[in-house]
Amino acid sequence: MRQQQQRTLDALRRTQDFLDAHADSVGSLKESEGRKQLDDAVMSLAAHTDQQGAMDLAMAGQVSQQNALALDLRAKHMTPIATFSRAKLRGVPDFAALTKSGTGLQPKPLIRAARAMATAALPHADAFTRAGFPADTVAQLGAAATALEDAMTQRANAKVNRVLATKGIHVELAQGREAVAMLSAVVSKMLHGDTTLLAGWRVAKRITAKLGAVRVPAVGPAPVPPTAPVTPVVTLATDAVQPPVKAAA
Repeated sequence: MRQQQQRTLDALRRTQDFLDAHADSVGSLKESEGRKQLDDAVMSLAAHTDQQGAMDLAMAGQVSQQNALALDLRAKHMTPIATFSRAKLRGVPDFAALTKSGTGLQPKPLIRAARAMATAALPHADAFTRAGFPADTVAQLGAAATALEDAMTQRANAKVNRVLATKGIHVELAQGREAVAMLSAVVSKMLHGDTTLLAGWRVAKRITAKLGAVRVPAVGPAPVPPTAPVTPVVTLATDAVQPPVKAAA
């Protein structure tokens, strides 16, 4: 949920709290269409927000899982088959498919390459077994490709569910604000003359503005402090002549 949406939701909840706290003054609104719509909107918003957060976490985890499965498919399955095929199966049909290790391929092309490799390797399963590979080597390759594809599908579904939750938040916020507008028309009539409660109502339903950065006035170059006048140093000349120094006899 974005910050503006969160502030709107906070205002809807404050509105509920105000109506509950002052039920002695506006208690008849408890069963009104506006209050029911407000309560339904807040409840739905909580569910959509939880769903959105859960999908964010799921998508983050699925990216890591997808990367790990892609690495496993390349390193554990495709690279060994490609290396063996270059050494032993040179010249067989679909040799190119047998020798692609998948390096540098994105997940979808990687899956296609893995399945093409499995199809090409199946007629040579005995050769792999005789070389010491597990008997189900080709099946393991196919299963690894399917696991990666399933992880991609799960992430795509999580993305769809997140979009649905985000759209739901947008719709329910609009429903909530509409409900507040309906309630405000009645509250202003019921509390007419009670300036204290009316002021509280206005504050409760208000969507707070985003706090901005504190503006600091532009600072120009620091002024140079005036310097004290410099008194010139005057060297006084003297006419006195020092007597010559007599050399020792």
